Amino acid sequence: MDKKIQKMPLVGDEDENSESGWFKQNRSMIIAIVIIIILIGGIYALSKKETKQEIAEEAQEVATEEEEAEETLEAETAGKQEEVVEEGEVQADKIVEYAERGEGVTHLARKALNRYLDEVESDIALNNEQKIYIEDYLQNRTGSKGLKIGESMSFSKELIKEAIKASEGLTPAQIENLKKYSRIVYPSEA
Repeated sequence: MDKKIQKMPLVGDEDENSESGWFKQNRSMIIAIVIIIILIGGIYALSKKETKQEIAEEAQEVATEEEEAEETLEAETAGKQEEVVEEGEVQADKIVEYAERGEGVTHLARKALNRYLDEVESDIALNNEQKIYIEDYLQNRTGSKGLKIGESMSFSKELIKEAIKASEGLTPAQIENLKKYSRIVYPSEA
């Protein structure tokens, strides 16, 4: 009985020249997983690229629409501003000024002071620091609020005279402090 006993291969008992049993059994599964990972990566990269392009295109469209809307608004505002804003005027006991785009109470006080000096008391000479003081004086006595284009504010002539008189009493230290503001408001005269 010379039967050859065949030896059953055990796990880890393969020949060195043959593939491992696990890899051999799962080769198709591993290849399928690798292919799926490559496909998912490609799809992700492609969708990311398309998303970026879509976002860029949408941003460009929004920017274009905003620019067109802004131009339209500016054109309409300019037309309305020219129609609505009146020239300031000197009345019996007050000076009335009208707000233009971006102006506040201090701007109107500056206009009122200049109109007063030009049309009422042209012989008064004020330096730029006194003018800054007077504008602030008028604004503090009149109040501070947001103004709409064409909105009017009145400054009494008595209040302007009072502010001029107060500006004549400025100390050298106060004048020096106001120079930093007068250089901004009146840069060509500084």
